[in-house]
Amino acid sequence: TLLIECAEERPNDSRTARLLIREYVKYKEWENVIKAAERYFKIDRNCLEVYDSITKRYMGRAYKNLKKYDESRKCYQEAIELGSKYRDPYLELAFLEKELYNYDEAIRLIEQALSIKEKDLRIVPEPFSWSERPYKELSELYKHKGNFQEAYKNILLAEELNPNNKAIKNEKELIKNILMLNGELE
Repeated sequence: TLLIECAEERPNDSRTARLLIREYVKYKEWENVIKAAERYFKIDRNCLEVYDSITKRYMGRAYKNLKKYDESRKCYQEAIELGSKYRDPYLELAFLEKELYNYDEAIRLIEQALSIKEKDLRIVPEPFSWSERPYKELSELYKHKGNFQEAYKNILLAEELNPNNKAIKNEKELIKNILMLNGELE
């Protein structure tokens, strides 16, 4: 409530607007995320494009949670345009595409995100962007498509990043057994 009051007192302060949006995201107040983000884009922001990218990504997440997938996709695509050197918008759009069974597009987006090798130290990325999750997601996507070689390759990469994760270990064994049954692995 203090942040809301501050945003009302300083309606043209882009930093306060971004903090309010992030607060709404934290508490999953999706309608408020969208309203606050729309207000944010009306402010004379004079800030780094990455902040606009993050705000568009939050809008995409809000629309996704409200099951407004076309609006969500559009926001994620705009977030990518504004922040193409960041993994986060590619991955969030990929997760949406996966949820909508657009596996080829999800794979393309995750691979594009993984081609980004440097973190920008000016922002804090989403925890999943630099974790095992992109590789785990790729493994699942390739498994859905019947490409068990790629699924196995990616689950091994996920395991490298999180060697103690039981779900990853179990998935690795499952894919390994499928490959052995198919005669593709000894």
